[in-house]
Amino acid sequence: LSFTMGRPAVSNRHELVIVGTGERRLIALSTRNGSEIWAKDFPAELEAFGGIGVQKSGQEVALFSSRDGIFHCVGTDTGVTLWSVALSAESRAEPNILPEGVLVTNAQSELVLLNIENGKRIWSKRRTPPSGMTVLGHSRPLISKGRAYVGFSDGYVAAFDIKTGKEI
Repeated sequence: LSFTMGRPAVSNRHELVIVGTGERRLIALSTRNGSEIWAKDFPAELEAFGGIGVQKSGQEVALFSSRDGIFHCVGTDTGVTLWSVALSAESRAEPNILPEGVLVTNAQSELVLLNIENGKRIWSKRRTPPSGMTVLGHSRPLISKGRAYVGFSDGYVAAFDIKTGKEI
């Protein structure tokens, strides 16, 4: 593989490891022998912080972000793009795949819940990024008892109701 970072997504159903690369490629490798099953090129570098989810139709999907702030959903079996949605920045944290949707944080201190079927925003919350120098910081939310706990780049931690997005 070429340059990669993060955590790849693993499809147990199709026995694949799906990896995004700094060369703008998404690659599905067989977990049995490491051979390339499919590959797809994208307009921007990919972050290899992927997640696997299942749509209502039963279609298994891989979910990941590219450096241009686009969040993508592809079929794990073929690599065909099912939807893509523009966020305010790239996500460098693994998405949370929940019954309510796909919970994503990004580099602009935004927390977004997306519909796994079509990528539409269910709700989003954002903190103002700090004006001074900061480490590019956002965390994968911790999920507990219907709440999402997330750390932002300004040093604050907040809790949100997953269904409504209301700050707790």
